Formats: sequence, C-alpha cells, structure tokens
Amino acid sequence: MTEQVVAGIIRDALREKPDGIEHIPTLEDSHVYRAEMSSGAVFFKSEHEGHSIDVAAWAYVKAATAGVPVPDVLHVDLSRERWPEEFMIVTAVGGSDLLHDPLDGDDLWRAIAGYGELLRRLHTIELEGFGELEFAPAKVGDPVGEFADYASAMRHSLDWALPYLIEKKLVSHEQVERIQNVLERSGEVVTAPNTGVLLHDDAGLDHLFVDRTSMEITGLIDFEPRSDDPIRDLAIFAYYYPGLAPHLFDGYGPVPDDVELRMKLYRLLRAVGSARWEHERRLDVADPLAEIEQQSRELNGMLA
Repeated sequence: MTEQVVAGIIRDALREKPDGIEHIPTLEDSHVYRAEMSSGAVFFKSEHEGHSIDVAAWAYVKAATAGVPVPDVLHVDLSRERWPEEFMIVTAVGGSDLLHDPLDGDDLWRAIAGYGELLRRLHTIELEGFGELEFAPAKVGDPVGEFADYASAMRHSLDWALPYLIEKKLVSHEQVERIQNVLERSGEVVTAPNTGVLLHDDAGLDHLFVDRTSMEITGLIDFEPRSDDPIRDLAIFAYYYPGLAPHLFDGYGPVPDDVELRMKLYRLLRAVGSARWEHERRLDVADPLAEIEQQSRELNGMLA
C-alpha cells in the first residue's frame, strides 16, 4: 500500500482530492497518514491501537456529546475492500501536543488541570459491562464492556501480561505472590463499582493538544476506549507523570476516599502490562519493573 492509494481512498470518501499526503511513523501494527485538504488537514488511521475502528470512532462521537474536544469523524470503513484493515478518517485538531511541544510553569499546570476537567466530563458517560468495549453483532446502541462484572475485568488485566513476565523471568516468585494477593484481596478495601464509565485509558501528554495563542485545549486524541473505574484514567496519567498528577486532580475535582489504594492498584496493573509490551519491543523495562516492585510491596503492606 502506498501514499497514492491512501490519497485515492481519501478522495473517494470525502469527494475532495488531497493537496498533499504524509505517512506518520507510529506503532508497527498501525498505519497513520496526514492529508492536507483545502478544507483543512485530516488523518487516515487504521488498526487503532488494537481496538476496533468502529469503537474508536464511536468514542470520539460520544466524548463530544459530553463536551470533550475531539477530532470529528468524517468516514469509517469496516469492509477491508480498499485497505487491509478497518480505517477511519478524522479531522486534525488545532494546536500541538504537550509531549512534543511542551509547556512549563503556570501554562503547563493550567493545561493539566484542564485535562482533569475533561476527564471528569468523559467519566459522566456510563456504560454496561467492564473492560475493552465491543459492539453487539447487530451494532445497535452503545458498545459494552467484554466482561459483565468489575472483578472479571480486573483479573483479565493480568491474564495477558503476568504469565509472560513469569516465563521470561522478569518477576520473582515473591513478586508474583504479592501481585496475586493484591488482586485477590483488593475487594476487602476497594468497593467495586457497579457501573463502568467511558475511559480514555491512555491519558498522556502526547494525546493532549493546546493552542499556544489562547492556551485553550483543542483536542484529546487516540482513545483506547474502555468501560471501567474512572480512577484508572487518573492512575495511568500519574504512572507516567507523577509530578503533574496533583494538577490533574485539581481540575478533576472530588475523588473517592479510597483513591490512594485505587491509584496504586491501577498503577500496578499498568506496570505489569507495560513490562510485557515494552519487553516484546526490546525496550528498557527497568521503569515498569521498579513500579511493580514498589506498588506490590506497598499494596501488600496496606492490606496486611
């Protein structure tokens, strides 16, 4: 597949010929192209972070109804007739992201607080089930979590990654026992939510765009749509940016009394998953392994 093929797909879908097109380097199993149109830039995206394109597109549309600035979905194709994977075409948001074009001082803190406010809005969207979202075969209504209950979704969080870490001898027997004990006993101190809410599930500076003139947030992108405990989104952000987490909480507002334990629990689960993901790509796994050690020890101490 070439840029010319993508340009032809965009032309046919939008009834407008791109003025230019550029391949955007990304994950090896994803394909992203930016096209310049007379009406504004658009992105062609396929294999959306391992999630179904129709669910990813739905998440953008649904988030917009809650007042979250997101790209507009212009076209979705699930046929695989002109491209080997499902794909969607979305508008480009204005501004630039905070990872590649960083802010500092008060500007950064205000942007992160604004991020917290947007997550609060996103978390007003309640969904059925827990875990990754999927549409029913008839695709009627909103997608639902793949698990009926919170506990099953929690267990599944480890099923994908922990056996791999054990096989590759990346975690000790003692660490595995601590992780499993945390998962089995967390219900003693954490009240399981009865209803999940829509999560971004990959909250990070590279997914938050800000206009540098107005300092307004212009877009939240690249959802990994999930139905779960809203604190999970806050914990993922804190996992990657612990120094900025207080500003995120300032914007987010009230949180449950047991937020400290929930944060540690979700940071542990994220670290286990990150360790496998990064190890498979031959990246340095020192940070997620250190997080596994710290959070599993502290959580076991809290549960003692």
